[in-house]
Amino acid sequence: MIYNIYVYNYKKGEKRYMKKSKISLVLMIMLVVVTVSNTVLAVTGSIVDTNQKGSITIKALSQKNGVTDETSPLEGVEYSLYKVDEVSGEAVTTKEQAEEYIKEVSPVETLTTNVEGTVVFDELELGRYYAKVTDVPTGISEVPESFLVDVPMTNEEGNGWIYDIEVFPKVKVASGEAVVTKTDGVNPMQGVEFKVQISLDDGAWTDYVVDGEVLTLTTNQEGKIALENLPISYEGKDAKFRVIETVVGDEYIMDNKYPSEIEVQPDGTVVVTDTRTNTSAPAAEVGQITIVNEKPEVVKQVLNQEGEYADLTSVNLTDTVTFKITVDVPTVIEDLETFSLTDELPEGLSNVENLQVKALVGDQNTEKVLVEDTDYTKTGNFVLDFNTSKMNDYTTLVITYNAKLDMTSATIGEAGNINTATLEYTNKVDTDGTENDTNTTTDTSKVVTGGLKIKKVNSEAQLLDGAKFKIATTRQNALDGIFVKGTDGQDIEVTTVNGYAQINGLAYNDYETSREYWLVETQAPTYEENGEQKSYTLLSEPKAVNVSGTSHTLDIEVENKKPISLPLTGGIGTVLFAVVGVGLLVIAKSIKKEEVKD
Repeated sequence: MIYNIYVYNYKKGEKRYMKKSKISLVLMIMLVVVTVSNTVLAVTGSIVDTNQKGSITIKALSQKNGVTDETSPLEGVEYSLYKVDEVSGEAVTTKEQAEEYIKEVSPVETLTTNVEGTVVFDELELGRYYAKVTDVPTGISEVPESFLVDVPMTNEEGNGWIYDIEVFPKVKVASGEAVVTKTDGVNPMQGVEFKVQISLDDGAWTDYVVDGEVLTLTTNQEGKIALENLPISYEGKDAKFRVIETVVGDEYIMDNKYPSEIEVQPDGTVVVTDTRTNTSAPAAEVGQITIVNEKPEVVKQVLNQEGEYADLTSVNLTDTVTFKITVDVPTVIEDLETFSLTDELPEGLSNVENLQVKALVGDQNTEKVLVEDTDYTKTGNFVLDFNTSKMNDYTTLVITYNAKLDMTSATIGEAGNINTATLEYTNKVDTDGTENDTNTTTDTSKVVTGGLKIKKVNSEAQLLDGAKFKIATTRQNALDGIFVKGTDGQDIEVTTVNGYAQINGLAYNDYETSREYWLVETQAPTYEENGEQKSYTLLSEPKAVNVSGTSHTLDIEVENKKPISLPLTGGIGTVLFAVVGVGLLVIAKSIKKEEVKD
């Protein structure tokens, strides 16, 4: 039988591969590496110093997935060393012979490898020894085989003896791998950082240190991290692992309260425990560990002119404005202390009415009306603080309410009246349940209303005061006397002052394009002529005008002209007509008297 061994020459600083047709000094049942120690006692010639004592140093190395890690010694391997003599007059050369022999004798010494994976049997009498593995730590997938070794051994050069022997058995250690995928519920999340923690028999969790540093992993483009070569035991104790988030994206909830626990079984399989539900399954069945970070969203909308909720609408000053706020409820809602919605109206919107707060519940999104002071509290114009302990099966919150334009402070035109809804929520829950920070997320909707700036002039471009106007939404309404009304229920009517009049609170199209209105002059301005006050000619037809996001700043010029004077009216012409008229009446009466006499 041919065995291969390595002998390390410390003087030459090299390893030399040696092949021997027969090795009677050492019989290795498993792979064993033998090296010469720094304390080699070499005796010239072939004479063994029978007064010399020897030693056997065993250093157990971890072998994971067929690869030996010389930097990873194995603690907790127990070796019993026996001195074996001849059996039935023959030298003990096989494991079977040694096993039979040690049934009748006690070991010279029994030792367990320390944190460096080492045991040292020293002060040994010369002879043949059998090192038997009598105990191994948890996580060893295959018990290392026992072996025979002689003290002393012939040195590499063949001219002396080695009394201090070092042996490096490879111990197969069960290790596993787990893949963690990070998503937002739909898409993978890149750049999320985790630290790995370990728990031993005492149940306490500490950071897992590799090569002097806490093992930290960052998700790739696929949102994945790989935990490789996880041992079944650590420092001779059963080990569990978990990953703790340290960095996530903005607005996401960092939930470390219920991290998945990872444990390697003796056969190398990995079992994952969901600590939220306290259920376990092999990693092969769950495929991988998926950790979802949630980011609650708030959507603020307003009912538009088409009867649909959108982010913008245009309204008249008398219109009721209906708002809707939709809020995603995260699945970890019961672990969040803060979940608050603020929706303070801007100037230009007022009179919150008909507030309704509802939740969609369960897989069927069943609608539930929430009760103030039970499911939430309301403060201010409104700030809603939700009772998260009652929201476990909620999926969505839906809040609706009505408001009105306040024309004393409303913004006219395309800048609009912007209403912002703000959701504040706990964004980090530690493993002990401690909440240490909050995030906010916002959304806006915009209510716009337009106006007209009327400029009244005469044919000489002089500004005219005192003209009155009403406005209608269609030409036909203008002809029929149906006009836009104000908040008092009466027709809006404006009068020019210094030549100008302003009509505000007119809706235009939702998509911020102009809308046609019809302007009707209800009272013409006046002027003075020859000491008399006279009226300009009224507009004979409704005038088409366009209302848009900027029309309230643009002059809509409306011209009035003086009426045409009739010929011979007034002055000398009037006297002449009067004289002629009187004369004709006198003549007519005279003719009538003469006819009566006849």
